[in-house]
Amino acid sequence: MSGWRTLVEVEANDLADEVRRAGGHDAVERTIALEALERARTAAGATGSLRELLLDWWSGSRIESAWGALHEAQGALMLLADADWVRAQVPRIERALQEALDPSDVRLERYRERLRVLSDPATPIRAAEREELRAMRRAASVASDQSHRDIRGLRNLLVATSVLLTAFLLVVGIGHALEPHFVPLCSSEGSLRGASATDLCVNGYPKPDRGDVFKVELIGAMAGLLGGLLALVKMTRLPEPYSLPTAQILLKAPAGATTALVGVLLLQSGALVGFSPQPGSQMLAYSALFGFSQQLLTSLVDRKAASLLGG
Repeated sequence: MSGWRTLVEVEANDLADEVRRAGGHDAVERTIALEALERARTAAGATGSLRELLLDWWSGSRIESAWGALHEAQGALMLLADADWVRAQVPRIERALQEALDPSDVRLERYRERLRVLSDPATPIRAAEREELRAMRRAASVASDQSHRDIRGLRNLLVATSVLLTAFLLVVGIGHALEPHFVPLCSSEGSLRGASATDLCVNGYPKPDRGDVFKVELIGAMAGLLGGLLALVKMTRLPEPYSLPTAQILLKAPAGATTALVGVLLLQSGALVGFSPQPGSQMLAYSALFGFSQQLLTSLVDRKAASLLGG
């Protein structure tokens, strides 16, 4: 069972135990809680065809259905459980609000003040206070769910970008394999100073090889993944179900291959100011350099991901 499914199952079992122990006698709320927990378990345990699983992975529908049902059960339990249990939820609600709401949200300070009052044992927990706490929990849940949708949206964007870049790189590589002059990676003989006239292309010979583009792309992709290790060290992997850090790292391979290919093309054409065309046998070393430089571009993505994951 995947991580989020296990979390849903554990949370559903804990809430079910609390519903059974609850001292309240509101049959309607008890039914709502138990039905919501059953929906959460069903969503977490659902299986299907590969196509259905991929669509669910992309849309996050089962994840959101499961957690939405758990939130509904938590809200119902606020009206069912005894006062001591409800008061014990105050620190959890405050922590959830702190994590979910933006620090500039005007509601945050108002909620904190009210939670300090409700945490006082001298404050009675009546129906109005229960509804108030349920509303606060709902506010945290709505904000948290929106944050997870944003994370899923960024992950999907990174995955789509990685797929499109990989397809582009394959098309270019196959085109060059069919026609070795398709991508001009070789130096012109007059552009090299003091180098052998036979060392013009990536393979170290005067004529291009069908695999030259794939060699450059492969070295660039490896360098891109190496740059991804730096991002991985700085990354804080929070328990979120959409594997955004994985999508970040995977993007760096096609990004590195792309920057390597474009960088070599610019270098060999003399378009890079301050750099002269290099002997072909040195191109793989430059491919690694250009591939690693993708970190300058994907670091913007890393910062966006870090902000969504809470730093």
